[in-house]
Amino acid sequence: PAGKKDDPAGKKDDPAGKKTDPAGDSRTQEQQAHDEARDSELNSDGYTEGTRAKADETATNIEEGKQPGKDGLRDTEANARGKEELEKLLKDPNLSPEERAQIQKELAEKLRAENDPTGNLERDLKEVKTEVKNENKPGENKPGENKPGETGKAETGKTETETGKTETPKPEAGLKDSKLTDRFVGDMKSLEGKWPSMTPQERANAIREIINGQLREAGIPELKVKTAALGESTNGHLDFRDWSITLNEGKLNAPNITEAKLGELSNTVYHEARHGEQWYMMARSMAEGGMSPAEISAKTGIPEPVCDAAAAEPKMSPQQAADAQTYYDSVYGKNSTQRNQILNDLKTNPADVQKAAADYNAIKDDPHVSAAEKQAKLDAWRAAYDKMQRNYQDYRNLPEEADAWATGNAAEQAFKNAPKPDPAGARTEPLGDPSTAKTQPLGDPSTAKTEPLGGRDGKTGGNDTTKPAQHDEPGKTSEPPGKGPQSSPDRARLPADQQATYDKAWEFYRSQGMADERIEGHLRGIDFSRPVEVTKIPKGTLIQQTQPPGAPQGSYYAPPGTEPSKLGISPKGDLRGPDGDTVVGHVDKSTRLYVTTEDIVVLKSWAAEINDTWSMHDVGTSSRDGTPIPFLAEGGGIQYFTTEKPPIQPYEPTAREPSVPRATDPAKVDPVHPESAPMAEDPSKDPSLKPPGPEGDHQAPTVEPNNTERLKALADAINDLRTDNAKRNEVLETLRTPNNGEPGPLEGHVLDTALDENKAAIRDMVQSFKDNPPDVIVGMKEGGAFLADVLGTSDPALAGKVHEMDVHKATGDAAKKGKFDQDPMLQEFEVLIQGGARKIAIVDTYMGGRTAGSLRDQIMKPLAEKYPDVTFDVHWLRETMGFQDGPLRGTVKPGQKGGTQISTSEHQVRMAIGDDMTMVYDATSTKPVTIFDRNGQVVKTFYPAEGQTSRDVIIALLTGRLTP
Repeated sequence: PAGKKDDPAGKKDDPAGKKTDPAGDSRTQEQQAHDEARDSELNSDGYTEGTRAKADETATNIEEGKQPGKDGLRDTEANARGKEELEKLLKDPNLSPEERAQIQKELAEKLRAENDPTGNLERDLKEVKTEVKNENKPGENKPGENKPGETGKAETGKTETETGKTETPKPEAGLKDSKLTDRFVGDMKSLEGKWPSMTPQERANAIREIINGQLREAGIPELKVKTAALGESTNGHLDFRDWSITLNEGKLNAPNITEAKLGELSNTVYHEARHGEQWYMMARSMAEGGMSPAEISAKTGIPEPVCDAAAAEPKMSPQQAADAQTYYDSVYGKNSTQRNQILNDLKTNPADVQKAAADYNAIKDDPHVSAAEKQAKLDAWRAAYDKMQRNYQDYRNLPEEADAWATGNAAEQAFKNAPKPDPAGARTEPLGDPSTAKTQPLGDPSTAKTEPLGGRDGKTGGNDTTKPAQHDEPGKTSEPPGKGPQSSPDRARLPADQQATYDKAWEFYRSQGMADERIEGHLRGIDFSRPVEVTKIPKGTLIQQTQPPGAPQGSYYAPPGTEPSKLGISPKGDLRGPDGDTVVGHVDKSTRLYVTTEDIVVLKSWAAEINDTWSMHDVGTSSRDGTPIPFLAEGGGIQYFTTEKPPIQPYEPTAREPSVPRATDPAKVDPVHPESAPMAEDPSKDPSLKPPGPEGDHQAPTVEPNNTERLKALADAINDLRTDNAKRNEVLETLRTPNNGEPGPLEGHVLDTALDENKAAIRDMVQSFKDNPPDVIVGMKEGGAFLADVLGTSDPALAGKVHEMDVHKATGDAAKKGKFDQDPMLQEFEVLIQGGARKIAIVDTYMGGRTAGSLRDQIMKPLAEKYPDVTFDVHWLRETMGFQDGPLRGTVKPGQKGGTQISTSEHQVRMAIGDDMTMVYDATSTKPVTIFDRNGQVVKTFYPAEGQTSRDVIIALLTGRLTP
């Protein structure tokens, strides 16, 4: 077996006949000599008081609730960390005095029992805390105790004890056992109905409970479950050094989950748990070869307590031993060098392919470059792409990966075949209070709680000038929590179904460091009749904030282009005098763009109609508590709240050369300390990496090198809130195909900020349809049909609901009554209604608003009157560039006829991408799409891969499948 030794470390002969000295020292002469040599060595290493007596004194201090003396511990990093953990233990409010005393006593006894003064207080403390925690679990028997009716308990893994008591043997196949797999998917399937009502942390905790239930059945130490932002291509990974699974937090942050997505998540969880089982099998094999747990841990990085458990296991079966040896050979043994290279290449290959693609695209249309050089560049691109594909297959063929993928895939297939659970008989309940979770991973129980997804410790926010506040700063995290949301009269006035949402919002504000007495005022600015959720804004997203000039960065943000009144705030604010408080006048607030430099967790809500009494005060009074000047803000806009300011930076683009991301110093696999590979998706699925066919005949971008100033002017016009209709038409004539004419000279060029706005709007629409699923999503040709296509690509669950509808336009005098030829259009919708559609969603691009009015008056109102059980939910991608901000046309107020059946929402962007573009509507176009920034610099050009069209590339950009 791996790591076999003839003389395992830790085995010592028991010398016959102990001799004691006259003073009563019970140590043998051999032990006394050992201790004297040890003390001399420790003294030479700087541990000047390194005697047994000093070690015993340290143990006594700990037992009495004191910290070890300055010279009471050896000078090691593990001891330093242990002292910090010991200090936390003494202040931990979650421990009862009895538990704390028990931990201190058992730790002291453990230190006294060790041959040498400890060099790893951190490990010693963790082990004792785990033992005490397990002993004190309610409803469980302590070690050595028997359950009622039992005469003895079998040792783990054995089928019979000394007293003859038997226990169920562990399945030889472990997690691959079909019974364990079926039980796992049954428990995971029960989460589908509960998912919307659970917080992300409750979902993570529930998954931890489920997978650890199967690990216990398989005889594997339980794993912690963590979450992190892992990017789009990584689903999860095992950290065997921490004995934990890390899942992609994006999978758990989704407020709803489809059956298919939950099946994919089940695959990931089981895949990574199987990796944990593989590492445990390797530890068992090494223990059977004679290595001690400490040696196994030093060799592999597996935590020593896990190695202790592995060493206590019974002998493996021949098949288990053979499998363990195969994994060991791959990770640590004779094949490890090859494995390390495969994993390094898996990280660096995509960047190599991007560079090769950029090298080819840079010269392919240059008349001064020879055909031979162009062919060489194209061949290099193809060779890099082929290498990437081969490498991914090599990764999938690694023994441990082939096994884990097969195990995870079997779980996903079982999930698909399993019947839907009976809600009344569901096995796993959501964990309302994560602190009550039963499962404690092996190690330090205090670190076993699943962290909030993407979250951080609560911090003190800045001056929240955009929302009601009684103080300059939110409350510190050390303040008492207060009475909580239950005491709020505002909450009591809400309908019962909105009170739970109110409570979640309250908890989020509290988690951000805000004191309870301030939260109620802030929540008055939220419309709880509309969705409120904790969600993630991806890295690189543009958001805006409106503040008085000179005010510090606040905690409320919004999608770019949102007017202040829609955010529940006044467009004007106080102008403060030199003292920073006295109001000397009033000024227009300014809106500034920010960019997220990492994924940020926020509370997303819709602003309520509210009297802003905090933005303006009478001249001569205090800006904090002077006489307010109220402003009735209409609300209705999307707002984000977070106190995480460092990751949200002012957006100040700098001029840059066209560049391609490349791994200049890629992280490599350490051959001495191998890693567990992430569960990675195939990078060749990215269409931007695929080279053209043998002919290499893709069209070149139409922009010339000297167009930088022209692109900068276009960017300025798109971003400038003062752009008028004339300037708007100049932009459209350049970047679109206006009025069914010829395509603009730069059609296919997309401003990066406009792309980010459109992506955010698409995400909002998708979320709306998840929250209120329609029977059908109607997209009228051409712009509406394109938008519906984007939504269907964003979420496969929506794809089957998309319906492309022909537009019948009115002509002649009939056009004076509205845009549509009414009868044919009504027939188009009646076909859907007769087919069973009762909840009809309509999506389209909103510019001037004529279509909106005609849709309401000619289509929806007549149908609503004829079919009282049919509802219409209209979502407009509203383009604001060049238009004066006005009310949304085509709406129906609740009190009006049809008002209960017709709802309208807008998703504002400065410029809608994809609408009125020939290259989008032409099914044969393969023109490239070029992304440029506000300085006129080209960021990246995307060429359609073989079999793709320009429309495919733009849809991939809007849905995030391609990123600049």
